[in-house]
Amino acid sequence: MKIFINDRIIRLISKKKEYRQSAFDHILDGTKEHLKTSLQGTVFIKNAGLVHVSQVIEISRRKDAGRWTSVTMQFEDLAPAKTFFKEQFNIVEAAGGLVLNDKGKKLMIFRLGKWDLPKGKLEKKEAAADGALREVEEECNIKVALAEKICHTWHTYVYKGKNVLKKSHWYEMKCLDDRKMKPQLEEDITDVRWMSDAEIDIALKNTFPSIHIVWERFNEKTIKSR
Repeated sequence: MKIFINDRIIRLISKKKEYRQSAFDHILDGTKEHLKTSLQGTVFIKNAGLVHVSQVIEISRRKDAGRWTSVTMQFEDLAPAKTFFKEQFNIVEAAGGLVLNDKGKKLMIFRLGKWDLPKGKLEKKEAAADGALREVEEECNIKVALAEKICHTWHTYVYKGKNVLKKSHWYEMKCLDDRKMKPQLEEDITDVRWMSDAEIDIALKNTFPSIHIVWERFNEKTIKSR
């Protein structure tokens, strides 16, 4: 499980998953060491426990928590750790899409100063696939058809003083009609644009970390299908 907090990453992994010590700046043994309130660089905690989950969440909320970029926690039993982590937040689900047209271009939107993919919160009891279609059509004023699911991503933020964990479901989509395409201004979208791969490479230099994951998973699926 990978969770984004702005440009920082929290990972929860199983003890069965291998790791390279050289990939981390600091390696701690959770059975022997406590986390400091200020972290630096990339941190790996082997033999992590639920107490470390609480500590990492608390550190992630602090403005004076140091210049850390990622914390990876390795658990003997991963499932309870994931459950415990989610229990510390209000869970919100969203869905969106990576849309392709018949010329091979992909759609991106510009929202709040960054390039993004269209997505939004699911309505009550709404299926993720249905919500993804609705949000993409509303935010871009186009008609699309659903293809395969790409992946889902997690990120956290604070809203009205509450800690929120958002799970976003991402789908590949095909554009059916873009003749009336325009940005949904009331959702702070100021541009909707078809991009070539070269243009996307430039746009991805100004986007959110979770969007990079969507593109990576999409490209992996594309390569496998060839």
